[in-house]
Amino acid sequence: MKAAAKKELMSKTIDELLKDLRDLKAEIAKMSIEMTSGKIKNTNAIKDKKKIIARIMTYLSQKKEMGEVKVSV
Repeated sequence: MKAAAKKELMSKTIDELLKDLRDLKAEIAKMSIEMTSGKIKNTNAIKDKKKIIARIMTYLSQKKEMGEVKVSV
């Protein structure tokens, strides 16, 4: 993930981060089904999306510590 993409994630609001989190989890579920059926060849894409999810969760916890908003994921 490029530095610009990290800065973009950091600048998003909590609602936007939660929406991205839900979307990424849905994509991973879809990709894992496609992988078991043999449709998907790039298995690293799932790993990359999991890393992005971890970053989003980190930014959410940082924002929670700052006291911006109470978050329950």
